[in-house]
Amino acid sequence: MLQVVVVGGGPAGLIAAETLALAGIAVTLIESHPQRLLPCAGLLTPNAVKALGAPELLVTERVAELNLVSPSLRAAFISLGGPERSTGVMRRDMLHAYLRRRAEEAGVQIRHALFRRFLHGDGDYPVLEISPIGGSVRERISADVVIAADGIHSPVARKLGLPPLEMGIAYLEYLTWAEGVRRPPNAVHLHMGRKIAPERFAWMLPGDERWVLGISTHSRYGRRVRDLATRFKNRVGHQIKGAQVTGRGAYYFPWRNTPRFIQDRVLFVGDAAGIAAHSSFDGLYFAAVTGRLAAEVVAEHQHMPTFDRLSDYPRRFQESYADFLGQVEALDTYFLANDKRREILLELAYERDLQQTILGAYFEKRPMKLTLPLYLKAHIKIFTSRVKQAWQSKKREQEQIARVMPPTNNYLDFALAQRDTGPLSPPVASSQTVPAARVKMRPAETDPRVEN
Repeated sequence: MLQVVVVGGGPAGLIAAETLALAGIAVTLIESHPQRLLPCAGLLTPNAVKALGAPELLVTERVAELNLVSPSLRAAFISLGGPERSTGVMRRDMLHAYLRRRAEEAGVQIRHALFRRFLHGDGDYPVLEISPIGGSVRERISADVVIAADGIHSPVARKLGLPPLEMGIAYLEYLTWAEGVRRPPNAVHLHMGRKIAPERFAWMLPGDERWVLGISTHSRYGRRVRDLATRFKNRVGHQIKGAQVTGRGAYYFPWRNTPRFIQDRVLFVGDAAGIAAHSSFDGLYFAAVTGRLAAEVVAEHQHMPTFDRLSDYPRRFQESYADFLGQVEALDTYFLANDKRREILLELAYERDLQQTILGAYFEKRPMKLTLPLYLKAHIKIFTSRVKQAWQSKKREQEQIARVMPPTNNYLDFALAQRDTGPLSPPVASSQTVPAARVKMRPAETDPRVEN
């Protein structure tokens, strides 16, 4: 009978183990830290919830709008397209407990132990050395196939001599409000800007009991992430007034899409496989997809699990997702390269037909296919935005923002007004005032921040 060992008890490992057990394969799951959960923002699209097989009862909050904010504090409000596209916020501890219970009921044997190394076995079959938690005696486990779901720092990959992955880092702070204190609108607040999140973005997400404020950037900024978070909180200070920081966390994630799927009879899934979701988020989606796909390939070839047959796993994944992930990486590389291009991205976000095309590709995890009119519109928009930036000096931009922004520095009140007024308008003349129904502010000549 085929023996499979799964190293790692996260979502990818639990789903892989459950899938194998349901196929009648003997599975042992090695979990080194059963009580420790990785920090997680918890944002899941409907296809991620479906891939995880999680019930809707675990979704604690529904979000139907994305608030995209550029470095110059312009905002685009993007509807996610109705209930079938609304994203959900799910607590990681509840999800983990559910997946673990489901795996145990399927017949998975879960052992709390540390993976130490591989030993030479008979033929090409792997033999693992483990040490049970709380014990001093090491044990050996023979396996026909090993599934490595042990995260981005994967000890399995390290013992096999594979190079480490390039990593990004996400820093999180959990915010709670007292009863009756005004909270930000129920939306995904996504902020761009080199000063708050170089090379990626910052965000705020709602939750049932607490909000999540986060910074996502390259791991080389790891020592600065708390400073970046402080800058971000200064930007949205009015919106989080009265909130208390009740917890902090950080985690690493694959930065570039450089997957490593198979080495001999070892299959890698989830973060251990090095699959970078980029700005598509949904790391849990790819954890579920890779875990289930690897297990299905093992079950299909259980009578002869050779390297050539197990190689169906990376081939099937690449056929389904390589084009999509490559396209998302190309968009990230271009639009998040500097603040000028981030401003161009916001210009594109004002076009509803472009919005829905991109969202459709994001939710369905398929390559974005633009019609000729949309293709021309996107390129014309990019060209005109670059020409506009070339003629507009940095000083003029700062004066424009200072005259239009409310004295409270409340970016969201200002952004909400753009639902009717559109993007930033030209500087307000000193004899004019902004209508109170749109933005509450004083005339420009009484604003102490505007130079005479």
